[in-house]
Amino acid sequence: MKVSRDNVSVINRECLLEGRFEFNGYLIVAGSIKGILHGETVVTREGSRITGEVDIDAFTVAGEFDGEIVAGSLTLLKTAEVKGKVRCSSLVVEEGGLLNAAVEWKKA
Repeated sequence: MKVSRDNVSVINRECLLEGRFEFNGYLIVAGSIKGILHGETVVTREGSRITGEVDIDAFTVAGEFDGEIVAGSLTLLKTAEVKGKVRCSSLVVEEGGLLNAAVEWKKA
């Protein structure tokens, strides 16, 4: 997906958001989210934390996640810690990434 500056959002390291969030485009999370997140592409940075439910087309995790993930593709980077339940079509876990979850395959 080609991303322009018009559809990139950033949640900075100092932010803590709670609630239900729906978005189009590309989201970079450096802070914390607690709640429900629906969108296209999400990348979390090391030190970030998401607690709750996500339904994302492409999800790359470098921080902590606790909850339920439904994703087309899920990539856990070496600094990722994911707990809970995962349902995805594609899963990549870098060496060092931690996955402590029930994992189900999702038909693409």
